[in-house]
Amino acid sequence: FEVANEITEAIRFLADFADRYPFNQQAWFHLANTHNINNEPMKAIDAYDFALAIDPAFMPAMFGKGHSYMFAGDHLKAIDCFRETAEEDGFKAASYLSLGEAYSQMNNYGLASEYYLKSIEADPSYNESRMGLAYCLYMMNLDEEALRHVNEAIRNEPERTDAYQLKGTILMNVENYPDAITELRNAIRSDKENETAWLDLSEAHHV
Repeated sequence: FEVANEITEAIRFLADFADRYPFNQQAWFHLANTHNINNEPMKAIDAYDFALAIDPAFMPAMFGKGHSYMFAGDHLKAIDCFRETAEEDGFKAASYLSLGEAYSQMNNYGLASEYYLKSIEADPSYNESRMGLAYCLYMMNLDEEALRHVNEAIRNEPERTDAYQLKGTILMNVENYPDAITELRNAIRSDKENETAWLDLSEAHHV
């Protein structure tokens, strides 16, 4: 309740500030970000548009706008935004990651994989892209390649619960149940409240 009140107060303050200083792009940008936090993507898009009207080259606003469209479920408009931000050197890896996520959510795993790969090439430290790529490869039944990338993700982040869970799921898909059990136990060791991992572990034990 207190956090919700703080967000409401922040929106009220930023909206008032933006009204008083309508050519301050940072005011509109932060107002948009706060609307996103408050699960108001369409209001966020309006505020990002004000920031972009002041400076069309302000890529943080375009990137935020893309994510607002993602939250709103309009993946095609999100893709348009991320393609624009991908042209900027400082946004390439993040934009390709976001494009991968957008296409993955549209179940276009082949195209999503291409963008996840581009994100990794732009910045090999983007482990989220490696996880997205592994998931897409798994969904396309390319289990060997999926395992290679999920193993790399685990090497980069040994405590990453979802990586162990994904690896366990892939191993179940290739009917390697003993190793799947080991990986699912690793996932549960990091997150004992992981219901999906518990269910998968139960299934692996009963095959």
